[in-house]
Amino acid sequence: MTLKSKLFVLLVMTILFCWLTGILWVVLDKKVYNYSPVLYGRNGQVLAVKVARDGQWRFSQDDKIPDKYRTCLLTFEDNNFFNHLGVDPVSLLRAVILNIKNRRIVSGGSTITMQLARLMLHSPERNIFNKCREIIYAVGLESRYSKKQILNLYASIAPYGMNISGIEAGMFRYYNKRLGDLTWAEAAMLAVLPNQPSWIHVNRNRNRLESKRNELLKRLFLKGVIDHDELELSLLEPLPGKPDKVQRLAPHLLDYLCTLYPRQSKFYTNIDESLQRRVIEISASHQELLRQNDIHNLGVLVVDNVNGQVLAYEGNLIRDSLRAPNDEVDMIQARRSSGSILKPLLVASAMERGMICNSSLLPDVPVMINGFRPENFSRNYSGACTVGELIHYSLNIPSVLLLKDYGIPDFHEQLRKLGFKTLFREPEDYGLSLILGGAEIRMWDLVSTYSFLCNANMLYHNNHSYLSRDDYHLRILRSDSVTFSNLKKEVQVFSAGSIYKMFEAMRNNLGDIMTSGSEERPLMAWKTGTSFGYKDAWAIGVTPSYTVCAWVGNASGLSRPGLIGIETAAPLMSDIMRDLPQHDEWRIPYDDLISRPVCSYSGFTPGPYCDLTDTIWVTRGGENLKPCPYHQQILTDRSGTNRVYADCDPDALAVNYFVLPPLMAHYYKLRHPDYKEVPATTSICEGSVISGNDEMDFIYPNSRTSVIVPVDLDEQRNIVVFKAVHKDPNATLMWFIDDQFLASTIKTHELRSSPEPGKHVLTITDQKGQRRMVSFEVVR
Repeated sequence: MTLKSKLFVLLVMTILFCWLTGILWVVLDKKVYNYSPVLYGRNGQVLAVKVARDGQWRFSQDDKIPDKYRTCLLTFEDNNFFNHLGVDPVSLLRAVILNIKNRRIVSGGSTITMQLARLMLHSPERNIFNKCREIIYAVGLESRYSKKQILNLYASIAPYGMNISGIEAGMFRYYNKRLGDLTWAEAAMLAVLPNQPSWIHVNRNRNRLESKRNELLKRLFLKGVIDHDELELSLLEPLPGKPDKVQRLAPHLLDYLCTLYPRQSKFYTNIDESLQRRVIEISASHQELLRQNDIHNLGVLVVDNVNGQVLAYEGNLIRDSLRAPNDEVDMIQARRSSGSILKPLLVASAMERGMICNSSLLPDVPVMINGFRPENFSRNYSGACTVGELIHYSLNIPSVLLLKDYGIPDFHEQLRKLGFKTLFREPEDYGLSLILGGAEIRMWDLVSTYSFLCNANMLYHNNHSYLSRDDYHLRILRSDSVTFSNLKKEVQVFSAGSIYKMFEAMRNNLGDIMTSGSEERPLMAWKTGTSFGYKDAWAIGVTPSYTVCAWVGNASGLSRPGLIGIETAAPLMSDIMRDLPQHDEWRIPYDDLISRPVCSYSGFTPGPYCDLTDTIWVTRGGENLKPCPYHQQILTDRSGTNRVYADCDPDALAVNYFVLPPLMAHYYKLRHPDYKEVPATTSICEGSVISGNDEMDFIYPNSRTSVIVPVDLDEQRNIVVFKAVHKDPNATLMWFIDDQFLASTIKTHELRSSPEPGKHVLTITDQKGQRRMVSFEVVR
């Protein structure tokens, strides 16, 4: 028997041995391979990518690899790939003979399966022992997996120079292109490179690499795979240079998805690349101004309201040329103070219950509630405001009083139903500050809620049905879907009427941040928010097509003067909203609204003394609007200039007046000069009045207030300033504490006093004998 025959027999026996042992040995678990997390846009663009845990650029391979690459790879590496069982005896025998003749290793004779085995075994040294291991492993691979699986796995981990593994990673890093756009020249380069991955370099071995690539292209031509024109064009294509720096258009979204799906490495999303770039561009221009005030971080989220698709996700602005402190923090998922951004939801809740409508009048006066003293952002009071003004000016005091009437536990539960998942404390722990920023919320939940409500309004208009809140969620991945088949006739959280009226109140803000020329597009409903201490600035805008939310601040919690929603977040949000094409208009859900008269002054059900009424659309709950509490019938003399009473003027005229309580009237008339006060009582009727409840009131203290009077180091008590108002601007008030006269005041009714610790009764009396009393307690 010749030497060649002996070697052939030995080789066949080896293969049989490998076949028997390899089946039992090879256990391939793809999960052991570390793949680079990759984020794709809606059109397949790579938006963000990270190296794998082992520092390699390695993308998991899809089921299908490009035909051009497969043809180049098989032509260059393994023409007989589909005909052998992991080992090609002819190629291996030829390699053995060549190596013996040359007394060194000049050929490995490895098939693609054997090369895959070598990569999986991490055996870079070329020796007989490693070759035997590769043969055994290769046969085992062939016994367990199809040719297609083996080819795909090889394509996903083959080395392409530096720290790049796999064809898709190679295509991305060298050409910044998708596999589907692969040319013959690129496919040939990627096919030959794993044979000697160190060849590719900006300054060395480029000629050898180009020569290998061109040889392969000529072989393809000789085989008739490509024609002469294709060959000539391919030969002219230059080799790629040094890989560009990896772009990071949505790194925070990639991190978030990796947290949600730790076993997944590829994420195909609904992100619109062009919009994402535009959001980053607009944000960068705003950040230039914000940095001058030491404000470094921001976040933006854009959602399609029709289907819940997330179109842009900017968790924070990251610029490699100018890194900002804590720019790695995802502000879309971070828990931050809500500021005033939840006020429209309280308004919708109260409308659903029938407590108010858009024109209802709410008190806006100094109040003290169980030691809690809310203040408006402006530190001023309007006396009374409409629901629309509450939203427009983001008034705190009316919001607190409305929450008090609605009920803190009920509103807390309403927020949870709406999808706010970060309210981890009990309602009583939040207290009335729940509506002023005491709640910790995520932008993600906020946008999801407003988008859901907008979608619910449109869905009701089309189907007269509601989608459950649990069935609506923001869709990041293309595989996500919102099921519109499980519709319900029952109201889900809010009725369509309450939703529409809420957005109607929010749309009145348009003139402040939208420039002229926006009349042609649907009106945007929007709201801002500013947290206590100037740490968070919010702005959310909603149109029938889109919801855009912006947050501005410092991720560290650093407060800055001027960090106000209307001045920082609102311009950013509105600039982005202007860039979006609007396709729809607000639709009024007439079937879920009722037409009814309301008092033109108070916005409540007309009482017997309401002279002027308006007929408006209100929610179905508006049937329960309380009667107007402010219109009264007052008796005057024949001239109408003096108030009288029936027992002192038998010829009195009955006149209807819009009468606010003294404290509300005091502030209301400062902003409403046309407010018509009740005439002063004529002198002949003064003895008929024994109470001043409708003429004067205390500003401070309120009933049962605990007044803290600190003591100085010299044991002297500090001064307390008592304040009151009277409808008559020229009235004189006399002040008593525990029936002891203190002093009198004229016009401006403020009294400085230093009462002893304990409970007291403060009384004021005017020159007509009218009086008002309040109880309070002094504590140290």
